[in-house]
Amino acid sequence: MASQVYVGEHDKYPAAWFQAPDGTTVRWMDYLKPYLDKKLSVYTCPSDPQKIPCIYDPDIILSYGINVSRFVDDAHDFWYPVWSYNVAHPEQVILFTDCTPGEYFVYVYPPFREPVNLVDYRHPGGMFNAVYCDGHAETKSDTTQVDWDASQ
Repeated sequence: MASQVYVGEHDKYPAAWFQAPDGTTVRWMDYLKPYLDKKLSVYTCPSDPQKIPCIYDPDIILSYGINVSRFVDDAHDFWYPVWSYNVAHPEQVILFTDCTPGEYFVYVYPPFREPVNLVDYRHPGGMFNAVYCDGHAETKSDTTQVDWDASQ
């Protein structure tokens, strides 16, 4: 929900990583902090066996990563801020997913292949949870390029 409020207010999705002119580093979790109480543990999957704190913010136990798959250009790569109008089908594109503990992003580059890099298939049956750009969530075991490619 925090990402949906962020997009509603800024007309873009949070960037995975950004270095401000003053040298400050901002990651997707930092963009969402104003909309969340860290005590809610929203960054932590109950099924994450390792529960590793972020190196740069030990108050966050991070189990999820943002999709930084790049198939076309920066305008469709969540490593950068992506304008909401650049995602033609937000109901089809994964924004966040279960991530390898200690990481904060996941990715696949052409040619598409599974397993997707840094996705943690930690749930029974080799499943992972995904939150799409429109805010809905699904449990998945396999995907296609459409799930990761904001340019389609």
